[in-house]
Amino acid sequence: MMTEKTGNILVVDDEEGMRFTLNHYLVKAGYQVRQSPDIAQAVMIVADEWFDVAIIDRVLSNGRNGLHLLRILYELQPSCKTILISAWPTVESAVQAMKYQVFGYLTKPVNKDELLTMVEQAIAENRLQQKKAILK
Repeated sequence: MMTEKTGNILVVDDEEGMRFTLNHYLVKAGYQVRQSPDIAQAVMIVADEWFDVAIIDRVLSNGRNGLHLLRILYELQPSCKTILISAWPTVESAVQAMKYQVFGYLTKPVNKDELLTMVEQAIAENRLQQKKAILK
């Protein structure tokens, strides 16, 4: 019997197969998922919906950098936890991601258990921060 989880997740990756795989893992675990192949569509989605976690590919199509979306997301939804994924992680990109308080950095191919654990931890931290803000 699957335990129902709560959490809105945004997946941004230009590879359809990767979006499909991440969506499959997350939906099967009980999360609500929205997907976007690019930054422009992701920004439109984020303008209308609130997300607990955003999973963003570091290198998107047309040479676009997922770090750019991190910056936008940080401004629009600062409480959203971000997980960066990359087939070619670099120290430089990890340092840049830290500027926007990225929650985690995973390498492709993404390990299902590692992904789900990180998402669960991100949501738990998000909920804890919300409770602390309410108590203040």
